[in-house]
Amino acid sequence: MTAINKSSSLFDEKLWNSDSFLRGSSSYKISPTYVSHGTVDGSLDHDYYNIDGFLVTGSTYEIHLTSDTTNHGWSSNNESTYLEFDLYDYNDNLLGSSAVDLSRSSYDDVLEFTVPSDYKSWQPYYVDVHGFVFNATDYAITLNSETTGPAANSSSTFSNATLTSGDHYPGKVLTASISIADDNGITIATYTFTWYRKSGSNYTEVTSGTGTTYTVQNADIGYAIYYKVSFTDDDGYAESSGYYGHGTTVASLNQSPTITTTTSLTTDEDTATSAIAFSGSDVDGDTLTFNFSDPAKGSVVEVLSDK
Repeated sequence: MTAINKSSSLFDEKLWNSDSFLRGSSSYKISPTYVSHGTVDGSLDHDYYNIDGFLVTGSTYEIHLTSDTTNHGWSSNNESTYLEFDLYDYNDNLLGSSAVDLSRSSYDDVLEFTVPSDYKSWQPYYVDVHGFVFNATDYAITLNSETTGPAANSSSTFSNATLTSGDHYPGKVLTASISIADDNGITIATYTFTWYRKSGSNYTEVTSGTGTTYTVQNADIGYAIYYKVSFTDDDGYAESSGYYGHGTTVASLNQSPTITTTTSLTTDEDTATSAIAFSGSDVDGDTLTFNFSDPAKGSVVEVLSDK
């Protein structure tokens, strides 16, 4: 018995034998770029095809076996239905078997399998082609990639990360900017910016969203503000950056107090005393001190300050 691998485009002969993979009558290698031809002389004859070195985790493949070899560049003298084939993993576990239908004029069947996540190229699958009864049968076998699984995850690249410089104080709006690249694609990615207060080596999450800005709060005083960016790339992998910021500690910015209540006062000449009421507030929470100056005549002057 002889099996010859012929290129589907060039028809170069690629005979391959391996003593380390001799499981029965003959052993050969199969790959998606070749159509392999052979002859099974009967039910006791087995041809084994090693599948290794190129399968992609998560991808789906088809094994196609037919006795109509003329469609694959080889004149067939023994076209029959008396074929079947089985797919095994490297531990000889049966993963699937072809159908046998003796009512057909020629044999033609496809077996589909998906490569699991724990697949290793040095643990090859193999296909066992054999006869169903004692009839010689020529055949052609091909391996095709039906669908391609997700590409392997490629780490994202984050660069040119910036955050608004200068003093950070309550009320100031900080803007984040960052460049992102990912070989898995970012055409449909939505970026989430998560903001943190940093004290020492500890990061405490404050808020998150798709916006690139953050308004500093009174509760941020004494902390430095940092951010991280996260997203899902086009192949479905979750990606996340490191922490970005420049270590500026949020400090209180002293702002002027505000008079919140004023009262007009009119008094008669020679009135001994008159009362006036007013109030003020300070956004920084400072203690307010009120100073009054004696009027020359006619009005009261108020001076409001904070410490």
